[in-house]
Amino acid sequence: MQPMTRLDDVILEIAVSPGFAHDQTCFAAGLSGLYRSEDRGQTWLSTVPADEDVSVFAVALAPDYGRDKKLFAGLEGGVLRSWDGGQDWAAAVLPLPPPQVLCLAVSPAFAKDSTVFAGTAEDGVFRSNDGGVSWTSSNFGLLDRNVLCLVISPQFDCDDTLYVGVESGVYRSTNGGRAWRAVDFPVEAAPVLDLAISSDFAVDGLLYAGTDASGLLASADRGDTWAHVQADMLSSATGRVSPERGPHQAINAIALSPDFPRQPDILVAAQEGLYISRDQGRSWSVRAPTAGVLTMAAPYGFSERSPLLVGSAEDGVKWVE
Repeated sequence: MQPMTRLDDVILEIAVSPGFAHDQTCFAAGLSGLYRSEDRGQTWLSTVPADEDVSVFAVALAPDYGRDKKLFAGLEGGVLRSWDGGQDWAAAVLPLPPPQVLCLAVSPAFAKDSTVFAGTAEDGVFRSNDGGVSWTSSNFGLLDRNVLCLVISPQFDCDDTLYVGVESGVYRSTNGGRAWRAVDFPVEAAPVLDLAISSDFAVDGLLYAGTDASGLLASADRGDTWAHVQADMLSSATGRVSPERGPHQAINAIALSPDFPRQPDILVAAQEGLYISRDQGRSWSVRAPTAGVLTMAAPYGFSERSPLLVGSAEDGVKWVE
């Protein structure tokens, strides 16, 4: 198969190798398959089994991907797992009927606990304790099973905490997904399209939610209460402030600085462009007037000179300066 220099596909998620600076490896999940690049996105190869023409909604790498080459793909009908960087795949065993897997999250302590979670369109959450080989339903208390996003506490091996964003709001589990409870999330802001969690969550309890109807919301008490993030977002690259519009932009993706909140940078993909805050959401500026971004990664960091890798419905995957 010849490498592709352009992905003519709707890209739903990008995953970048933890060792990207050295191996230049990234993956893109799209409606026509899963793609791998080993030259920082300049060329791409289809990496799902050749006899499968499936939509891939999610891709997630193990925290030690640089060493173990393990990754997972969520698709129509279940989960694929690979142990060699996407060269070979095995289908996981999930309960019938086959679910549509929209999001994946790998435990930060995967090397020790082999735990992976999958969120589905109608069947809630599934959990694997054996590295994605087998899965069990994990839905006690989860009344809304349309799971759109999933995020795990950085201290999951200690606090067993994770969150899902659903059509009606946010649910929290503090026992590893065995039971769920809805948090007091503003119902008018739902659905929740993405969630992001502070790297110092054990101390600050900071959690962010990107919504379809009400922009970016934040919680500083582990999801118990929520408030709209100050949203004086710029409506265009000209710098014209439009506070009446900013709060209502759909937020498709959120990325926090790896050292958040000590480096208090928040990057969001809104419907009108990419916006960045350098002060934990108190003020915003246009990072790039690139509309329609569905997913993004910042492998070189959050500085103005660091390019971003973005995926969209119309332009596939590209770098944005």
